[in-house]
Amino acid sequence: MRRVEVSKSRHAPSVRMAAGPLVFLLALGLSACGGETVTSCNIIDDASLCYETKVPDSAVDAEETTCESGDFGSAGTFKEDDCTSANRVGVCDQDDADNDIHYYSTGGAPFTAGTAETDCDSQPGTFSAD
Repeated sequence: MRRVEVSKSRHAPSVRMAAGPLVFLLALGLSACGGETVTSCNIIDDASLCYETKVPDSAVDAEETTCESGDFGSAGTFKEDDCTSANRVGVCDQDDADNDIHYYSTGGAPFTAGTAETDCDSQPGTFSAD
């Protein structure tokens, strides 16, 4: 049951709900929403890149298919974990997406911090050197 209290001061009216039912409803809603999973698509051997994405739990299988099918330019190795930090020269936080592009000094098309930053700027994104 909702209880409304109206303040008699010059401030805006306040609305309060009984805590018990509200806490229960919030807990119920949060458990039904599901969470998010960090995934990575490693194409370091071919392109010296790894794509890291945060996706809803319900989209993990689709993300795996996208990675392994070569939609990132080369067929990649998928995992539910962060991209490796070994030999990484920097990370591009893409401005319009929940994706990060990791650049590496090893693999098929090695990057320097400078070439990685140039590529990140074209995404567009914000580059952070390691």
